[in-house]
This record gives sequence, structure tokens and C-alpha cells, in this order.
Amino acid sequence: MTEMTSGRSFLIAQFKSGKLVWGPGFEPGPLVLNGEAMSMFRKAYSVFGALLMLQFFLQLYFMAAAMFTIVNANDNPKDIYAAFKNADSFASLHVANGYLIGFTILIMIALSFAPRNPWRTTIMTSVLWLLVAVQSFLAHTPLATLAALHGVNAIILIALGAYLTGRNWAFGRRAFVTAGGTDVR
Repeated sequence: MTEMTSGRSFLIAQFKSGKLVWGPGFEPGPLVLNGEAMSMFRKAYSVFGALLMLQFFLQLYFMAAAMFTIVNANDNPKDIYAAFKNADSFASLHVANGYLIGFTILIMIALSFAPRNPWRTTIMTSVLWLLVAVQSFLAHTPLATLAALHGVNAIILIALGAYLTGRNWAFGRRAFVTAGGTDVR
């Protein structure tokens, strides 16, 4: 990268032997200091965000499979019992995947600290984990009117997860631009 100053070329930084060497008079800021490590953590956050979106898709799939297994059963006691028994395996996968979602979000919280993301990212990722805790509470509530909020909370979880994954995506054209709009290449 070069910058023109009074008609002459001034070298800001160059790569030598795979390392970034800074030019005279330029002190890198905190976002540029460990660019390679930051890029790795940003990419890891993006990968776990994509994994989270896959897990959300699987949650919807498992729940729909359980529901349609029961709904499509013939109207006799033997078939209804078999349908509930088959639906239980999908519901169990739904629960197990829910716990994995919680662990994925905890990893994302840890990764949000590392690359010096804006605090907004760390806070919103933490809110995502809090929503998963609320989701677990709603799933085990005996009141049907309160338990019905489980689906509403799921929509909020998916929307916030998608927003965080898209906003902090570290691959492609926007990979080197920070939240402040500065290029960290």
C-alpha cells in the first residue's frame, strides 16, 4: 500500500518474508496491529455463525418432523401411539440440538472478545445466549399460554443470529472493512 505525499511515494507497510513491516512515521492502530490473528478470529466467528444458522435450520426441521409425524397418523389408538413414539426421537434431537446451540453461542461470545469487535457485537451475542436460556425456560413451562412464546422467541433468536452472522461476516469483499469503515488490509 502506498500513499502519494507531495508527488512522491511514501511506503506505509509492506510484506517481507510473510511479515508485515511498517514504514517510517506510521504507527498501526489496535485494529491493524495483529491483522493476521484478528482475521483468524473474525473468520472463526463467521464459521460459528454459519454453524449456528445451520443449527437453527435443524431445530425447525426436527420440530416440523415431530409435528407432522403425529398429525399424519391414522385415527386409531395403535397408529397414534406409534406416531408419538416416532415423534419422540425427533423431539429428542430438537432438545439435543438446542443444547448444542447454547455451546455454539458461548464459543461465539468468546470469539467476539478476541478480534476487538465493537462491544455491540459482544453484547448482542451475549443477548443471543440469554434468549437461548429463556427458550429453555419456556420449553419447560407448564402454562400453555407462556410456553407458546417458545415459538416467538425462536423467531427472535433466528433473526438476531442471522443479523450477527451477516454483520460480522469475515469472508468476501467486506472482509477487511471494520465497523468504523476503515480498511485493515
